[in-house]
Amino acid sequence: MHNSRHIIVRPLLAAILFASIAIPCRARSGDHGVSALPSSDSVSIDGITWRFSTAVPVGRFVNGDYYVVGNVTVIAVNPPPTSSPGRNGSVLNMPVASNSLSPFDDRVSSGRYAPQLRVNPPFTMHPGDALISSISVNQVGDYQPWLREGEGETPDSPVRTVSVLTCLGGLCRCVQALLRRPDAEDLLCG
Repeated sequence: MHNSRHIIVRPLLAAILFASIAIPCRARSGDHGVSALPSSDSVSIDGITWRFSTAVPVGRFVNGDYYVVGNVTVIAVNPPPTSSPGRNGSVLNMPVASNSLSPFDDRVSSGRYAPQLRVNPPFTMHPGDALISSISVNQVGDYQPWLREGEGETPDSPVRTVSVLTCLGGLCRCVQALLRRPDAEDLLCG
């Protein structure tokens, strides 16, 4: 039997949590909970590793994606990007109006490859930036994408996976509360 409070509170907490960490916060004066985060000179997810010039505060969003706090210089991405052929591409702040252009792999269909959108290390991320990095397949069609359920479908994407690294300016009060295992009242913040 479910407790009716949990039925209401859990979705509410999830919505507050998503809203509090989906919107980057600008750091004001002070620490704002950043010291509670571990520091690292690299993070890895889904086969992609980002290396930084120095250890920086890092955390993870609810979906597992990493974020860093404060300016950070990315000195390497692994697997490394190549320009000829264009594989394992990364883009910083993917333009919304890119009209389906892709900086990730030069084998993308319909002439949509856009090498001008690519960013190669070293480069600096600032609060509010989002870095998307990819892993290219060796040969188009050599893997079965997990989102396709049909039998015998051959994938036409040259990209196996992409991952996102976000740069925040600080931690919002709600995120700070989450770091110390809050109760519901801690999360009701604006």
